[in-house]
Amino acid sequence: MPIKHTLKLLFLFSCILLYSCTKTDTVQVNINTDLTKYGLDSLKVRTMTPIQIDSVANLVHQNIKQDYLNYKKSDNESEKSDLRKEEYFGDKLYGFYLHFPESDNSTENLKRAFAIWYVSDAVNKMELALNRISINESYWGELANYYNLSKINAKNRSWLSFINSRDHKNHIQKLVEWSKDANSNVTRTHLSFYIAKSYFVQQEYDRANEYLLKVFELNRDSVLVGCQTIVDKARSYYNEIHSLQIGDKAPSFSTTLISGESIDLSEFREKVILLEFWSTSCGPCIKELPNLKDLYASFKDRDDFIMVGISLDTDIERVKSFVSEHNIDWYQIFDDGYGEVSQLYNSVYLPRTYLIDRNGNIAHKDLREKYLKEAVASMLID
Repeated sequence: MPIKHTLKLLFLFSCILLYSCTKTDTVQVNINTDLTKYGLDSLKVRTMTPIQIDSVANLVHQNIKQDYLNYKKSDNESEKSDLRKEEYFGDKLYGFYLHFPESDNSTENLKRAFAIWYVSDAVNKMELALNRISINESYWGELANYYNLSKINAKNRSWLSFINSRDHKNHIQKLVEWSKDANSNVTRTHLSFYIAKSYFVQQEYDRANEYLLKVFELNRDSVLVGCQTIVDKARSYYNEIHSLQIGDKAPSFSTTLISGESIDLSEFREKVILLEFWSTSCGPCIKELPNLKDLYASFKDRDDFIMVGISLDTDIERVKSFVSEHNIDWYQIFDDGYGEVSQLYNSVYLPRTYLIDRNGNIAHKDLREKYLKEAVASMLID
């Protein structure tokens, strides 16, 4: 056979082989971004002014949000457990991001889409969406975090399930073993943090500190992709170990209340201060509310007692509505998720309480129910 024909056949065979490999390894991904059901008319939007587009975006956002809330509140447990249904809302939130990139809700909806896809195990959708987003975007690392956690091998996936299962038997030992076998610094970062957190809960602060330092070492030169949130939380735990123990000076802060007034903690020296970290979506926080109202009613008329709530919600209007609806009368700060005050006091879990004495020192932490009221009463004895 002539060399020319041989080369042609080899080339043809190579193309077929390449196509075959590509077809085998590539999964067809379909993200349903049609938002017609939620009030979007794509043709009309093209002729609208920016103000009109903002109005449509807000309508679509509210409609998606309400539909998702209705789904989560559904009494049909089989429907709620259907991950395909959950995944549907991830598609719609991603669709919102594509259709309304300039909207105030665009980035948050994109993050929610990835969170839902992560729960639904929709790895291919995350990969497709991530490839369409510039790595220079500030939120790219947060999205990549969901994708990376979904792509790690089966052995490393098991540690995440183990943590979420709350099975504490041999808990730390297993996490340490998985950390030694981890195949990436991203996984080691996450595992080191969870080991530190486990030691922290058991009040073994020296061991917790050891693994927090490992988190910092792994991210020393630059924070690894998808690890920014973990590193921030690690700093908060480190801060609590070294400066938020009983007897330590309580960090001061100056911010704005949801009423619009300013508040400066340093102005309340020589008073007993109760800081209460909460959110409207925190079940234990809501359960504790009657006890807090009773406590406040007992001491609100005293000049030497101040009570301040710090909400970690991300929607200030939701907080204002909740506070009004439940007749919450003490000071309230909106800390926008995990803001400056929450970081100062390591409020990575809720609810949290700090009781600060007249000298500005931390006297008690994380007391509940009657124990919190008894502690306040004992500190207010003249």
